Amino acid sequence: MNGPECEVCATGKFKDDYTNVHCLPGQACGSGEQVMHACWSGHDIVWSPCMAFSSTLGLERTEEGLCNCNVWFELVGGACAQCANGTFKGNTNNLLPCEPCASFTFAPSQGASACGPCQPDCAGEAVLSYVSGECPVTADIACLGCSVCGLGSFNNSICGLGHANNRQDSVCTSCDPGTYCLSNGERVPCTSNSSSLEGSVGVMACVCLLGFFKVDGACVLCPLNDYCYDNMQHDCPLHSHTLQKGSVSVADCICHDGYYRNNRKN
Repeated sequence: MNGPECEVCATGKFKDDYTNVHCLPGQACGSGEQVMHACWSGHDIVWSPCMAFSSTLGLERTEEGLCNCNVWFELVGGACAQCANGTFKGNTNNLLPCEPCASFTFAPSQGASACGPCQPDCAGEAVLSYVSGECPVTADIACLGCSVCGLGSFNNSICGLGHANNRQDSVCTSCDPGTYCLSNGERVPCTSNSSSLEGSVGVMACVCLLGFFKVDGACVLCPLNDYCYDNMQHDCPLHSHTLQKGSVSVADCICHDGYYRNNRKN
């Protein structure tokens, strides 16, 4: 009479010798180990340590498969690689790659689990600044200090917060004739009846027009019998007078009756 037939070990059990003992239950990989070959009727599981930067998430396993790459790593060619600058990964799913940062967000270094928001302006800078470079996915916005206008020029385009969306540097322009510029770049008009050259610095650059002289910082019309230039008032020579106010040179002084102008030198 024939004996009992040989039967295949049940799923999850194995027997790797020729004895007639019963099949043994297959083992499970411990935490930090990955199943290279699952248990089948002829052998137990074959395992190896998890690859670098991966884990089993604290679970024991019996099915074939690599360990899960850590957060901010992606599976590339059987190894876990850090997400590159400008990309991120916030999960441990080996089927999902690192994703590029969305617009107006950035990841400045490798291995980001999330992208940070770009700053809208240069409000946090220690000095008055403007946005000199927009935010790429690998870096925040770039800020530069606003240019300071030199002597004799003024800021024709205001730099800083609240102007041009904080994205324009100072535009320095030479002071116009009839104005002067302060050391802070502010443009100031000369007082009435005075003018200045282009690029003038300070109020002393404003000179009274011909026919006017300066009194307490104001340019006053030259009175009768005087002539005025270079901010100064001058008396007409003896025995002469002017015909109107605002005379500009000694030639405007007319000799009195009975007198003539002697232009000979002594």
